[in-house]
Parts: sequence; C-alpha cells; structure tokens
Amino acid sequence: MDIQQVDISGFGRWSKQHFDFQSGLQVILGQNESGKSTLRAFIVGILFGFPSKKGKTNTYDPRDGSRYGGSLTVRFASETVKITRLGRTQSQLTITRLADQTRIAEPEKWLADQLAPLNREVFDAIFNFSQQDLAEITQLKAVDLQKLLLNIGAVGSAQWLTVADDLDKQADKQFAQRPTGKRPLNQATKHYFDTLAQVQQKATALPDFIAGEAAVMADQQRVAEAKAAVLSLTAQVKQHEQVQQQYDVYTTAVALKTKMTQAGPHVSDADLLALQEQTSAIKLHQSALETLQQAQDPKQVAATPDAFEFETTLAQAQHAVTQLQEKLAAREKLLSAQRQLQAQFEDGVLPEPLNPTEKQQLTRRSSEMVWLMASLVVGVLGFLVTKPAVLLAVVPAGLAFWQYKSHQRQVAAILARYGHLTVDEVLTLQKTLQQQPATKQKLSGLNIAIADLQTAIMRQLKPVATHFNVTLHMTDLAQSVVELQHRYEQQKLTAQHDFMALSQQQQQRVEAIAFHQQQLDQAREAQQNLFAQYHVSDMADIEALKQQELSQTRLRQRYDDLMRQIQPDVLAQLEQIKDRDTLQGQLSALQQQLQAAQQRLFACQAALSDHQAQQAHLTSNDQFIAMQQALADEETALIEQFGVYIAEKLTSQWITVALQRASQNRFPKMQTLATQYFKRLTHGRYHEMTFSASELLVTRADQQQFTVTELSTGTQEQLYIALRLALSRVIADIVSVPILIDDGFVNFDPQRKQTMIALLQDIAQQQQIIYFTTAWPDQAAESMIKL
Repeated sequence: MDIQQVDISGFGRWSKQHFDFQSGLQVILGQNESGKSTLRAFIVGILFGFPSKKGKTNTYDPRDGSRYGGSLTVRFASETVKITRLGRTQSQLTITRLADQTRIAEPEKWLADQLAPLNREVFDAIFNFSQQDLAEITQLKAVDLQKLLLNIGAVGSAQWLTVADDLDKQADKQFAQRPTGKRPLNQATKHYFDTLAQVQQKATALPDFIAGEAAVMADQQRVAEAKAAVLSLTAQVKQHEQVQQQYDVYTTAVALKTKMTQAGPHVSDADLLALQEQTSAIKLHQSALETLQQAQDPKQVAATPDAFEFETTLAQAQHAVTQLQEKLAAREKLLSAQRQLQAQFEDGVLPEPLNPTEKQQLTRRSSEMVWLMASLVVGVLGFLVTKPAVLLAVVPAGLAFWQYKSHQRQVAAILARYGHLTVDEVLTLQKTLQQQPATKQKLSGLNIAIADLQTAIMRQLKPVATHFNVTLHMTDLAQSVVELQHRYEQQKLTAQHDFMALSQQQQQRVEAIAFHQQQLDQAREAQQNLFAQYHVSDMADIEALKQQELSQTRLRQRYDDLMRQIQPDVLAQLEQIKDRDTLQGQLSALQQQLQAAQQRLFACQAALSDHQAQQAHLTSNDQFIAMQQALADEETALIEQFGVYIAEKLTSQWITVALQRASQNRFPKMQTLATQYFKRLTHGRYHEMTFSASELLVTRADQQQFTVTELSTGTQEQLYIALRLALSRVIADIVSVPILIDDGFVNFDPQRKQTMIALLQDIAQQQQIIYFTTAWPDQAAESMIKL
C-alpha cells in the first residue's frame, strides 16, 4: 500500500491543502509548529477514523471553520482508490475507484478488509511512532512482542492466548518449581516423601517383606516393558493401517501413470483456431461460388414515376438541419461556459454580482496611511510646541485603525460569499456574472428556436420518410436526412443507370467468382500447410491429436492430485510394497505380535497381582499394611494432581506452539532481522539481541551483556527503531502499509543518523516510509516536502 496524494479540507491548522507523496522514502520537512504532527494524525484518522473528544485527545478542529476532514489517494496491490472522510462527530466515509470513478459499497468494511488484521492499536504499535514513543523500549518484553506477532499472523489468536495464560496461571497456583514452595502440590509431595520414609523405616524390620518387595518391583519392571512393547506394536499397527488406507490412492495413481504416454506434438490453440477458421472459410467460398454460378441475369427495373419528386424537399431539409446544428452548437457552448463558471464554487450556485459599493471596497486604496501620517505630523508638532499636545496624535491614529478593521471585515464578508476566492479572481468574474441574465435569456431563445426547427424538419421530412420506409428520430435529424438522401440517391441512380446495371452486375459476378476462387485456393493451401506441420491428413486427425493432448493433461493433473494426498513418509513405504496381499500379510503379522505382547502383559500383570497379594498377607498383622495403603493413596492422588498440572501446562504450551506455527513462527525471524538492523545502526558495536523471561538483553562485540536501561538514550532508541522496522518487514507478507516516523533520530550522533537514513532508504525500496523531521541533510531531495 502506498499513499500517493493527501487532500485536506480542514484539519487543525491545515485548510484546503494538497500534498503529492513519493512511493519510497517521503520526507516532510518543517520547523516546530509547522503542522508535521497534524499531517501525521490526519493520515491515521483517514485510515482508522478521526479522534473523539473523550479525555484530553486533540481533535484537530479546523481553525478557519473549514469542513472537517479530507481524503487520501492510496494505491493498493490491485487498484488505486480515493478514501474520503468528512465530518468528525458523524464522519462520512466514501471510497472511489479512480480507474472507473465508481464508489465502493460498504466502504468501512472494504477498508477494514484491506488493512486487516491491522487496527489503530496494532498500527500505532508497529508502523506509527514519534520521539516520545521511543522511551517505551525499557518496557518491552518478549511475551508482548510474541503476542503482537501472533495477533497479526494467526486469526483469532488473542482469545487462544488468553486461554493459554489462564491455564498456565492455574497450573502455577498448584505447583512451584522452587524446592521450598508452599503450594498444594509442593506440600502433597513433601508429605508423600515423609510417608515413604516411614514405610521404608518399617520395611527394614521385615526381611521377608523386602524380598517380596523386590519381586514386586521386578514384576513392575516386566509390566512396564510389556506395556512399552504393546504401545510400540500398537503404533506400528496404526501406521500400517494408515498405509493400507492410502494404498488404494497409491495404486490408482500408479495406474494413471501407466496410462500417461510420452507427450506427442503440442497442438497450439492458435493453430487449431486457424484451422477451424480456414475450414469455415472454405465452406463459405464454396457456397458463394455455387450461388454465383447458378445466378440468372437480373432484369432491368423500370424507374418509378416518383423517383425525382423529393430532391427540393431534401435540399430544404438539409439547409434546415445545418441551421439546427449551428443553434445546438451555440447552446452547448453557452452551457459549457455556464458549467465551468459553476464549477468554481463548491455548491455550484453562482453568487450575486458585486454592487458598486462592494466593488469600491475591493478596489479602493487604503486611506489609513493618510491618517497615520497625519497622526505622526500632529505628534511631532505637538512635541515641538508643547508635550501634552502629543496626545492629539491619538485621534487620527485611532481613526486610521478603525477604518482599517472596518474595511477588512467588509472585504472578508464579500470573499466568504464567493467561496474564499482571491480579490483578483472575484473582480475578474464580475463581467461574467453580470452577463448571466442575458445568457439565460439567450439559452431560452435558443431552446425555442431549436424546438421550432426540429418540428418543421419533422413535418417536412414525414412524406419522404413514409415513401422510403425510414423512421425519423427527433434527436438525430441530421442522420435521418443523410439516410433519406442516401435512399433517394440510390433510387435516382437506379432509375438513371438501369441500363448499365446488367453489364456491371455481370462484371461484378465474374470478379466475385475470381475472388472467391482465389480465397478458396489460399485457404486450402494454408490448411494443407498446417496439416503437414502436424503430419495429419484432415481436420478429424488434428482434433483427435488435440483431444489426446487434453486427455494426457487431465491424467497428469489427476495423478498429481492423488500423489499430494499421500504423505512423503507413507509414500516411501508404499513404494516398497509389491501388492495388497503383501501389505495385508505385514499388517496381520504385526497384529499377531501385538496380540502376543498383550498376552505377555496380562501374564506379567497377573504375576504382579499375585506377589502384591502375598505382600499384603505378610504384613496384615501390623500397621505396615495401613501405612503402605496410605502411601499408595497419596501416590495415586499425587499422580492425579500432577496429571492435571502437566495437562494444563502442556495444553498452554500446545496452544502457543500451534499459534506460532499458524503465524509461520515469525518471532525468531523478527529477532534475527532486528539484530541485523541494530548491528548496522551501532556500526557493529552490538551484534546480538536476546530475550530472557522478563527483559531484553544486548551483547556487545566484547561479549559483555547489557540490559536496556544500561544503554545510552540514543542506543536505546536505535534498538527500539530496529525492533519496529523488523516487525514491519516480518509481517509484510500479511499486510504492508506505510511507516510513519515523527522526528525519531534527535538523540543520534551524526554518524549513526546518516546510517539510519541509509537504512530507511534501503527499506523504502520495498515499503513506503513517511518521515517527519525538522532537519534533513539533502535540502534538494526530490522526495522532500517543505512545510
């Protein structure tokens, strides 16, 4: 997206102002209070809506009472439009396509779709910043940049990020990573290990129990190994089932591939169309030759008795039509001048001409200087004669001031009536405005004369038109006269030269036969040349060749579609399979192995149950079994709680990873690009940028790391600008809008400022940058606008 033109009707200090912007780097140069920030606010207001009066926001109401708003001419990827917003409280948005001057229906929705996923907040966070915004670098965190990128790169990510944060916080309320954590899972874990210690202490007095416990642990190990084997075989069975599901697709694709023959000669659409046209031409010329050869000599047609009776009538009508066209041209000239005059005023209504008094107010020379000179003379004489007499000079001075203000108010009132034209323009228009009554009277007379002439011509031509069966049109009498004259001349020539028609027709027939025969031979020769080019003998062969080419193209497209349905890892397995029986045999073998593994698992679980029952019997007469049961209960509860904790943590991580993939994992790309920009801006002094959990760190060339607050003000701002520019480039595949920078380099030293300008010029090759500043090294740059 590029901004090409800015037209301001009224916004802050700007009124009826026009700017032309360059596509690359556009510099807006001006001193303080020259309107740079106002122009930047106007651009953002046109794109996202004007500010309201809530809080202390500057609404930029026009100082001179001009209509609030204006327009931007913007080039998007596919078209150029003019975006117009007028009015602040009830803003009206219109968008016009400049190619055909049509207005877009639902302009708010259309503009939001073009800028999506940007809103005003995201636009200000990435593409719009000033010197004041650069102080925010100390507040930046990796998580904030990550969320910003996800909000842009993955639709609906804001809600999912909220869910992920809630799950993560909920999990953290249950368990702390610190060894001394006091949260529920930490306390439950501590209590579990305390109970385990007590059970182990009791176990030292029970040698039989210890031996049995060893057997139970061995059984548990075998059960775990058996479970792992079952899981592994289950995964293999599922994988082979997936391969079997895609086997039919694979075999269909292979069958299609066998049907694809080596590509024959390509029959171009142009040649096929040429052959079809030649065939049609051959048939046409053959038919024409048959008709001409069978035609009889035409009979001479006798002249009709009324052949020459309309000559005088048509001549008179032609003269009347000439008068009518002259009057129409005169009326159009007056109307065109009237429209040009009305176009100079916004509402199209012409003001009243100046009366003599008003004209005198605009043309008279100021008499205030006479009174001022009189005041000066009186003051000097009074000072020389007697000093109190100096006060008499106040009277002519006050009179001069009063006359000046009165004259200015009268001139302003007159100019307001003329839409704020200049005095010279108003005076120039007076003669034209005074002639308006005469012009309107002249137009009325022309309209009456035109209507009378049209009626007279219609009445005069009606008998002629009836004779020649021609329909008269009031709006095109000149064409009707031409048509009637043409009919008349044809009839006249027929009557006068009928005796020459026979020989002429015969000659024309001979020439036509020769022409059609020549065209027929040429068409046949061209057709045979194309048949020889494709080594065929007739049209049926060439069409069959084209049909075969189309059939092979469809086969190849179908084959490609089927192959895209097969995953690459599955394809490698399918290529090793000879037939469906082999695949079914492999699946059956895996299913048998899975069944055997399940039986081994059941046997191991039964042995484990037996040993556990024996252990329970050995300790049934003391409190050890109760402690073991309590330990098992705590273990079960602890596992369940940790399962919930892990599920919440993993769900949060899964949401984050899924959103990162949806947004093409832009954060590492942004970090890499920002590092390159920062290294360039600091002339290699800093060459690495990393994000910790809570802060941003930069690494100097000597491997020393610094936080943002430890950097100088200028370096902090360079880091911030590098991040902003990197963000805008990383999301360029989703949305590309101009970058607005308002005096962002005031704390840069001259060398780094020059590097910054070079970097902006490089980026501006791909994205428009509008830079507002009070100073620029190249005062003669073509891309500069001086305010």
